Amino acid sequence: MKENPDAKQAIIKARSLQAEVIELCRSVSTDRVDEERLVGAEISYRLGTYLEERNGKYEDAITAYSDCLARDTTHINAQVALARLYQQTGNNDQCGAYCNRLLKQDPSNEIATFMYANLVLMKD
Repeated sequence: MKENPDAKQAIIKARSLQAEVIELCRSVSTDRVDEERLVGAEISYRLGTYLEERNGKYEDAITAYSDCLARDTTHINAQVALARLYQQTGNNDQCGAYCNRLLKQDPSNEIATFMYANLVLMKD
């Protein structure tokens, strides 16, 4: 896909603004912090998706997906994306770690099961 600098900047701006919202919630209304962190996680996930698909910048995408997981440790799509990127870049240990993490959280996750099976086959 073709890169769209305006879309990329909009996502980066949204992530920055959401970080401000989270800080504001911490000082004003702590009961909304968790909800706003989930919104921030989704923004980071979308940035990672953009960077991966439109830029091809895997390291930057990994950073964005990791930021997503720092905000929402159970974000399945970010975990799948990280496992896939680590597999594509040859980091099989990290791929395996994310597959294990996914399978503990969601034992019926077909994508994680398939990736993990591929890792096991490659080792043997």
